Amino acid sequence: MIGILFILIFTVHQYSSSITSYKRAIELGSTDINVYKNLGAHYKKNKEYNKAINCFKRGLSIAPRDTGLLYQLGISYYLKRDYWHAETTFKRVIKYAPTIDAYFNLGAVLIKGKKYEEAVKIFKKAHNIKPDDTKVLFHLAGIYLVIGKYKPAINTYTEIIDLIPEDPRAYEGRASAYWKLGDRKLSKKDIQQAKELRTGMYFGEARKFKPKKRKKKKKKEALEIYTRDPGVLSYVGEMHQITGEWDLAVKTYTAAIRLNPNNPKYYRERAKSYRELGKIKKAEADLKKAKELSK
Repeated sequence: MIGILFILIFTVHQYSSSITSYKRAIELGSTDINVYKNLGAHYKKNKEYNKAINCFKRGLSIAPRDTGLLYQLGISYYLKRDYWHAETTFKRVIKYAPTIDAYFNLGAVLIKGKKYEEAVKIFKKAHNIKPDDTKVLFHLAGIYLVIGKYKPAINTYTEIIDLIPEDPRAYEGRASAYWKLGDRKLSKKDIQQAKELRTGMYFGEARKFKPKKRKKKKKKEALEIYTRDPGVLSYVGEMHQITGEWDLAVKTYTAAIRLNPNNPKYYRERAKSYRELGKIKKAEADLKKAKELSK
């Protein structure tokens, strides 16, 4: 135990010494770009984004085309929520190194800036580089949902299903697109498939789900948009958050809360969506409720 403690103390001390040496090297006007990369990464890790940005910029003054520095600079702007500078930085990355990661990050930044049509073009370019990258396809399908292009969304989710038929998220996304087109039969079929897959994920094998027969209601509830399973609603809510559909995320988590009002996670996630919509009081009320339930 003493030996392990010594190793930990020694490692921390060694790391601290390295940071000090990086700072000293920069003060002396070092031209080693790795010094700027490593110190900037340290600041970024500690969420000192302004310091990280300044560090990466100083490195770029020495090596303007270093894609590693540009990449880290773009991420720092993104984490700082300075999406305009993040966008211009990742465009510079693509100019020198048009990789799938560069396109993906630029697409993510464009989504944050609600530049959806431009984001579609960028994710398509990423898709052309690597057609079987499902992360790219999920984002592309999500954007189609946001801008109301439901048929392309269905086609993209179908493409994902062909690649990974065991992933329930693709069925849930396609179900959402089918529902918005008015095809309730196919929508419910996809939700059913998603639920069976999620059951398999938890219990190690796919189990057929047999819904209980319910009495017909005169009025259709809003919570039936996707499913009457609060767990699935929660996952669909997360999907809407990823694609920036904050209004739909609120509606979905509200439906989940109606079905299970004692789960603090649903209130916390709805609070995030309310905050993005600028509804601070509602967000605070949800966070308070989540805190009470967590106790």
